[in-house]
Amino acid sequence: MAFGNDELRIRTDSSTHRIPFTELETLVWRMRSDYARVEVRGADTDLSLIVGLAKPSEGRTAELPALPRRVVRRLELAGVTLEPSRRAETVRFRRAA
Repeated sequence: MAFGNDELRIRTDSSTHRIPFTELETLVWRMRSDYARVEVRGADTDLSLIVGLAKPSEGRTAELPALPRRVVRRLELAGVTLEPSRRAETVRFRRAA
């Protein structure tokens, strides 16, 4: 998974998904716990990547880093709105309907 200047790229074993920020409908980024995950919807893509269940290599944890401010700003410029969350470790973006 990688964030470009104007798109999100997710590579799986069999394919690569490119989701332009302008076509992103929902992005959920939960950083910690067994529920650490990424959910992405948009551009004919609907993926959930459960990170918290993965067995981390020694010295690492099954967590996601905080989203860089650069990414948050680029999402907002593309018209995706940051929604408030009750949990500090969860960041949710959604395109206004």
